[in-house]
Amino acid sequence: MTKTKPVAVGVDDHRGWAYLVCVARDRGRAVVVNRRRVELIHSHLPGQPHHHEARDLALDEARELIRRITESIAESCRSALRTLAEELAGQGYRPVSIAIRAVPETPDDLGVVLENQAASIAADAALYLRGLAGAAAELGVEVRPYLRKDVDAGAAGALGIEPAEVPAFLKSLGEGLGPPWRKEHRIAAAAAIGALGSERR
Repeated sequence: MTKTKPVAVGVDDHRGWAYLVCVARDRGRAVVVNRRRVELIHSHLPGQPHHHEARDLALDEARELIRRITESIAESCRSALRTLAEELAGQGYRPVSIAIRAVPETPDDLGVVLENQAASIAADAALYLRGLAGAAAELGVEVRPYLRKDVDAGAAGALGIEPAEVPAFLKSLGEGLGPPWRKEHRIAAAAAIGALGSERR
């Protein structure tokens, strides 16, 4: 049986879709072995229900809308991560960890959430982050939460370089891949590197 190599998946999410960048080690160096954009909700449903649609509904109707959207997100995340895991397996890799933004805290009361702009935006983000975390858990992949402001420091620690050197490293990492290699890809890559580094420790 061929032994598979461990991979960390970095996620940069955007309420409805996300970039996934998969990083492995090759002779001690971090290398990108897969990258893609994935949809995290079915296209016929609104992507930010707390912040938009639910505000104009009665609370019971708002809860039902959010329930349907939560189910769609769970299905979409499950499909996206399973497809990725299958493709990685075909390349000789297996995902061992996934770096996902930390779920923001929001009030438990839906009425309070809908009345507060910041809380409603955070609640929408939380739907996707929980969906991704749940799908990863089903696959036996460890979830490693991160904050965007900390990704360079996490990658630096894993790489053994200074945080100020990380942007240049990420730029060079993408040079051999060809476009696209946007800011979102670099954030996801940095998160993956940090997760893979902590996995090694």
